[in-house]
Amino acid sequence: MALTASRSLAAKCTAIMHQRQPEDLSEEEVRDGWEELTNMVGGNLKALVPPESRLSLPEIRAATGYGWTELGLLVLNQVTFACLGQRIRLCVLVRSVSDRSRSHPRAGPGPWPPALPG
Repeated sequence: MALTASRSLAAKCTAIMHQRQPEDLSEEEVRDGWEELTNMVGGNLKALVPPESRLSLPEIRAATGYGWTELGLLVLNQVTFACLGQRIRLCVLVRSVSDRSRSHPRAGPGPWPPALPG
């Protein structure tokens, strides 16, 4: 899964978690805070999907001109919602068939594509 937002929103969310002002946070604190928020959302999402699903550790990536397919991922579903007057996008991603055929430690067995409940 991917949780994407602006850097300013990441700083605001981190500041709320640490009861500080966004401008008082270092870049490392903002990155760590966004990783933690992503981990919390991912943990809640994982509780909703079949047990054979895998969730990797949080990883921060700066915005680039590349899409998910260049990273060997496909968007299974996505939703954009408002938070503190800005937008957050939650994408549920799956490894592409060609990427899953390689020996990857997080690419486990299971139906293709995986089904979400509901």
